[in-house]
Amino acid sequence: MSIFSYKLIIEYKGTFFFGWQVQSDHLTIQGQLNKALEQISKSKNIKSLGAGRTDAKVHAFAQVAKVDIPIKLPAKALLKGINSLVGDGIRVKECTAVSSDFHPIRDSLWKEYNYLFTRDPLISPCISDLIAPVGSDLNMSLIQEACKVFVGEHNFKNFYCTGSEFETTVKTILECEILKESQSGFFSNFLPEYYILRVKGTGFLKQMVRLMAGTLFEIGKGKVSINDLERSLAGELDRKLGSVAPPQGLYLKEIKY
Repeated sequence: MSIFSYKLIIEYKGTFFFGWQVQSDHLTIQGQLNKALEQISKSKNIKSLGAGRTDAKVHAFAQVAKVDIPIKLPAKALLKGINSLVGDGIRVKECTAVSSDFHPIRDSLWKEYNYLFTRDPLISPCISDLIAPVGSDLNMSLIQEACKVFVGEHNFKNFYCTGSEFETTVKTILECEILKESQSGFFSNFLPEYYILRVKGTGFLKQMVRLMAGTLFEIGKGKVSINDLERSLAGELDRKLGSVAPPQGLYLKEIKY
């Protein structure tokens, strides 16, 4: 039987999903995608592989997935078919035919994650599942300074949670910064001001970005020092410096190939 491969770029709101990876007893993005592919191809002989296993309630603007199906379809037809079946909260933005050799994880050059947070204690309930409230008592200048420490090749042994396989805890961060954003017009009713933690790297461990964010928040509160962060990334400490930041603030922004 011939198998045909496609590359998908998928956007999703993770609020009501238990993450990307398929689970037999929970609603997941990959699970919904697989169901749609089975209906379209009228076969169980389908496969999908995502570039990143986003956690429950985490969002994505550009998750990349390779799918293999036993029928050949025009890319536009497959995109339209998936979107008609996959359900609310998930949309395929692009679909292209690719070689069977394409691998969404190994072939990626870098990934960018954005972590959205607000210092406003009275966050609108309309967007409470899209951004994390972290408190107003943060020294943002200190956090911005700490972001620079993450850039480069470091040992992130204190910045991951168990549950995934990896060869090494040494990872390279290409960019890390805090951006301040302001809204105007209608959307200022929801969120007049917020912040984005931008993290771009060649590879990430499970919940690494959320632990980076949690550590930065502790630094901003004066509970952890930048020296502590430097020692941790040098492999001199054997403890986490902060808690895992809430999932609803995290977005998989872009993957470069």
